[in-house]
Amino acid sequence: MERIYEIISSALENGTKLPADFNILRIAQGEAYPPPADGTDRTFTDDGVREGEFDAVITRIPARFTQHLVVNMYAAIVLKKGVAAYDKIKKGETDEKKINACNKKIESAKAVIEKYEPITIADKVLSQMVSIKTPRDQIAEFGRYLAKEGKTVNQVKLGIAMIGFFGTPEDKDTVILLGRCGEFAFFASKALSTLLKDENEFVDACMEIVRANDGWGKISALIDLPDKIGNEEHKRWLIAHGNECSLGLYHLAVECAVKGDLGGLLLGCVNDKTHIDQELANGICNIIEGLFQAEKISGADSFSEINDVGTMLSSFAYCVRAGYLTGNDRAQALVDKLVESKYIRKA
Repeated sequence: MERIYEIISSALENGTKLPADFNILRIAQGEAYPPPADGTDRTFTDDGVREGEFDAVITRIPARFTQHLVVNMYAAIVLKKGVAAYDKIKKGETDEKKINACNKKIESAKAVIEKYEPITIADKVLSQMVSIKTPRDQIAEFGRYLAKEGKTVNQVKLGIAMIGFFGTPEDKDTVILLGRCGEFAFFASKALSTLLKDENEFVDACMEIVRANDGWGKISALIDLPDKIGNEEHKRWLIAHGNECSLGLYHLAVECAVKGDLGGLLLGCVNDKTHIDQELANGICNIIEGLFQAEKISGADSFSEINDVGTMLSSFAYCVRAGYLTGNDRAQALVDKLVESKYIRKA
């Protein structure tokens, strides 16, 4: 298999988004990409394999699986040896026997990475590497190597994690590019949150990942955004398109209502008697529909998770009745449903 970084980089359309049929998990298991035009030569056809699903789901399990302390220490020691060996080669080691020995240690490090899911070991193993005095700059450099040269999903994930812990803001572009693939969005948004100390810069970078993804990748990155966002363009996009998701509108309805400041937008329209364009109106209706969907899903966040939700919904109803929502035929039906559900009073 080719380097994953190069596969993603080559497949990006206009440098920002991967095609809808791109799935790095299928590619990693041998499926040709792009697929042949006649549909032949597909060696992996399970369309149920969703990028980012494993990491997104396991982090939402209260008693999620974690590795034993002994496993963490063992992995940290093997990785430390691999890091040191890579550093020697990078610095120009010329002795053939020493180079071969270094390569064996690097391969042993990769074998450990393949043995354990990065989501279950990354935080604790990287902390252990610090405790056993592995130089931080060497870990960061090994992370860059894994992220850009890795040929397996696990190698790239742990590489991103290493960059996030020990890299610099100059690693931002590498992380964003990998994060445009849903399988790596969880690790990429987490890495950006530690690499970029300025919150506005983090929001800008994370939004690139959010806008490039659908499904679990979009969910993971959008959840990492702060609740209060100052950029009006980002807030508008979150309301208009944020909770559009192939997995259902309910996953991100609360996140987009809060982070897009839907309540503030609607109240402003009430006070200023301004109209809401069709793009925003459609997004608002998607959010309200998503909140209703979430009520039927065990454990999903819904209306009760939004501060001052009563004012938000009353403002929505007022805007609909006053004709402020442009070109959306779902709005009145949603107002009727809110009245029926006793979230708002009948006019």
